[in-house]
Amino acid sequence: MADTKKPNFLLIMTDQQRFDMLHACNGGACSSPGLDELAGTGVNFTNAHTVCALCSPARASVFTGMYPHKHEMMNNCDMFSIIRNNFTHPEMFLYPLLEGNGYKLGYFGKWHIDSDISAIDRGFQGISVPGYGLDPGADYGFKTRPVNEYDNYIKEKGFKLPEFHPTVTTDQDLVMAGYIDDPVEASVPYFLTDKAIDFMRSQTLSQSPFFITLQFWGPHEISKPTYSFFKRYSSDKIPLWGNYTDDLKNRPYQYLRQRDEFECWYHGCSRLGPEKWKEVITSYYAHSTMIDYEILRILNELTKLGIDENTVVLFTSDHGNYSGARGGLFDKGVAMFEDIYHIPLFIRWPKVTTSRIQKQLVTNMDIMPTIIEMAGIDIPDGLHGQSLVPLLKDEKLKGREDFMAQNHGTYYLHSQRMLLWEHYKYVFTPYDIDEMYNLKEDPQELRNLLPELEGSKVVRELRNRLYRTSKLYDDPLSKVIKGYHWKDIL
Repeated sequence: MADTKKPNFLLIMTDQQRFDMLHACNGGACSSPGLDELAGTGVNFTNAHTVCALCSPARASVFTGMYPHKHEMMNNCDMFSIIRNNFTHPEMFLYPLLEGNGYKLGYFGKWHIDSDISAIDRGFQGISVPGYGLDPGADYGFKTRPVNEYDNYIKEKGFKLPEFHPTVTTDQDLVMAGYIDDPVEASVPYFLTDKAIDFMRSQTLSQSPFFITLQFWGPHEISKPTYSFFKRYSSDKIPLWGNYTDDLKNRPYQYLRQRDEFECWYHGCSRLGPEKWKEVITSYYAHSTMIDYEILRILNELTKLGIDENTVVLFTSDHGNYSGARGGLFDKGVAMFEDIYHIPLFIRWPKVTTSRIQKQLVTNMDIMPTIIEMAGIDIPDGLHGQSLVPLLKDEKLKGREDFMAQNHGTYYLHSQRMLLWEHYKYVFTPYDIDEMYNLKEDPQELRNLLPELEGSKVVRELRNRLYRTSKLYDDPLSKVIKGYHWKDIL
């Protein structure tokens, strides 16, 4: 048995998975048996948000506990407008602290924090490649080699490389959805889980405490479920998002322009229409469920190995996904709607947590200090994230009062800040109008209340909280926030 004095850690992350889609999170239409199992003994944080709805900044924040403006990966390392190709502050990362305290480190899947460096180059054992890693187009498999392990795995098992079959293509020839050939054992998610299980078995035999992170590519579009999972869903039974009819009026003009101009000519996806978007969501759900069965498989392996009572399991996603929301928005990046900022977060800490829902305001930036404290290591000074250990031990604690999230742009650079407080949400956009939503009364964020509530007490409170939080964390936009709203800020 592994050393019971040090807990093992299994961090599972998906890529671009909405909170409201999953059965385990919100009673959503997407089947999630693995997360249902995790929810049976763990905490479901239903008010979790990403610090930034983009891969590289969010993932760097998970592993550093810092805001993007501090770790400097403010947008994707391989996008059109690149701020940083590679992470320049490896001393901020979580895993050197764990390795220095006797942990064996395993990494399996997507990295996307560096464009030229993989998680293996950063000190992990396992499977990883630089940049995004998988082919984002209609092919299947890894973009870059040396991930010869997958090729060898396919040959050893007697499989063929699965062929991808598109089901939705825009009039700009952008493939939006599809499926791959069975069997599921030939898929990348199954392969990654197999390798993570092998690593887990070897560390259990050697009685070494481990930190394993299983990082799935998916259900990020283009979703690529196997056919056996794809046929579980029928597009005529898939509901559209509750805000599909959003006309985006009384919001920053950039949102409407992104949807009806940029995404129209560049992708063609905003012209798909509701029936085609249902087909896209069908593939998205199917890929999610396929991954969820891998989660169930590795949870079952913990039990088989007899280490489930000494392994902390954490599950989250880097951010959400529009997938046709708000009249056909694609991907993420533009705006700060809950579609892309509200994320799933589950934590199972054996002998501490029970099956329960907690509604405190938490973030994926809290994962790093939480793991550090659970491992019995002193939390470094100056982190922006907060350990969730107190909330896990005492569900009645209030937690943070408010939370600021950031947006630095995706295809192009632009700055926004979001402040969540109680059931209110405030979005600051320095080059256009701001937004305010009452999430209790308007969870789909269809009505910007700011024009009618300008000058009110609640608006002043939100602006003051945003300014104070941005200043506390040395956000360079804090002076801009005060400059625009100096009459309201005390």
